Amino acid sequence: MAGTSGFFRQRVPAIKLSLERNTTEVPNDGWFYVVFRGVIQGRYRQKAHAQKIYSKLLGESGYKPEPVRAPEKSQAVERYLDDLEAYWLDSHKHAKRGGKGRF
Repeated sequence: MAGTSGFFRQRVPAIKLSLERNTTEVPNDGWFYVVFRGVIQGRYRQKAHAQKIYSKLLGESGYKPEPVRAPEKSQAVERYLDDLEAYWLDSHKHAKRGGKGRF
């Protein structure tokens, strides 16, 4: 049954922590391996058990990911959206009124 399971890798490169199965760093035997700084910390048949150890090591490391910054909006896009909003807000002022035969 060795090698019948698929490839899996979950990692935090900044602290060299990973949870892997069937990769070049761990044996191709279908087991989940927790690797921390190049040393295998454990081998587990079920992903849930390996995930517990992975989470424990991640918590003990004190690693905090850097916050993701939102991309800055282009001034041209902002100006276009402002102009579009102004157009639709004022559009009722330019509508023709009256019935048939009136302008």
